[in-house]
Amino acid sequence: MVKPKLLVFEKTFTTDNLGQIFLVPPTKNNIIDFSNVHMEIEQDSHVSNIQKMFVLVAMGKGTGTTLAQEVGRWTLDDSVKIHSFPVIGPEIGIIIKGGPKNTPVGINAWIMFQ
Repeated sequence: MVKPKLLVFEKTFTTDNLGQIFLVPPTKNNIIDFSNVHMEIEQDSHVSNIQKMFVLVAMGKGTGTTLAQEVGRWTLDDSVKIHSFPVIGPEIGIIIKGGPKNTPVGINAWIMFQ
């Protein structure tokens, strides 16, 4: 049995020139040994005072020839705080989108693989 893995982000990111933040790029996390992923991702209102942004979660093969599939999408102010997904592929990508370009955004995120 694989030991659970926890990623914690409590920091300010700067959006790229498309207004997005690659919180977990698909090339960085092989999750094939896990069964589920649970996450809570929030915009830090003390650092951020910008338009509504949303989270996009994709799983599958995100490197090389992309065969990843979107498995979830929600706004950062969603009333549902914890989102859970079964692992359906070897890699996961978690991207925050919809912000203004090159802008600081405070993010608090807890992502647990089990």
